[in-house]
Amino acid sequence: MFCSKCGKEQQEGSRFCAQCGQEIGKHAASSTVPQKKSGLQDFGEMAARTAAESVKSQTRSQISRVVGDIFRTIFKR
Repeated sequence: MFCSKCGKEQQEGSRFCAQCGQEIGKHAASSTVPQKKSGLQDFGEMAARTAAESVKSQTRSQISRVVGDIFRTIFKR
């Protein structure tokens, strides 16, 4: 059997994938070798992760600036 999420071959009787933790069951795994992703799919996933990390970083920076402004305003007195 192979994990439907990551494609790692599983030992018979496993409940969860040793690689990614996906539950292995009737609907979670198949007995055929999974198809490999194309380079474009990998690139798209990488770009989406990079964009998400960029947004997180910008949001954290903005929150830090706002919190700093609030503290400076409160303790200015």
